Amino acid sequence: MKIHRITPQKYALDLSGTGAKLYGGRWNRVGVPLLYTSENLSLVVLENIVHIQNPAFLPIYQAITIQIPDSIQEYFIDDFPANWLTQDGFEGLRKITDDFVKTQDFLAMKVPSAIIQDEHNVLINPLHPLFKEIEIVKKQNFSFDQRLFTR
Repeated sequence: MKIHRITPQKYALDLSGTGAKLYGGRWNRVGVPLLYTSENLSLVVLENIVHIQNPAFLPIYQAITIQIPDSIQEYFIDDFPANWLTQDGFEGLRKITDDFVKTQDFLAMKVPSAIIQDEHNVLINPLHPLFKEIEIVKKQNFSFDQRLFTR
């Protein structure tokens, strides 16, 4: 499966999940490494935009395409707490991810995006034995169209 990621250029080749481990996120608590990616490059753009606080000072970004083995567990909205879209629901989502990482049954988990629920993010466990088989197959410079930030 090919998946996509956009990240500041200095982190483009770092697939370790260190950023998520240091800061946590919707799907993981601090201390748990996780590599956040998406099925579609356009969804990655949206997933990044919701976290950009000041578009006037953006670093240079890279878009990367990653090939991963077909070891993916799919989750559905019915698997999540009713409040999964709110910050109050993060703890329930993090429990799901904790269990996923601990069992090591799959390399990645496919989850609905909180932004567009019919599209999916793919969260990769860098601690899984199959992680060594993932490969960056494309890397290119990426600039956010400034019209995305015009209000």
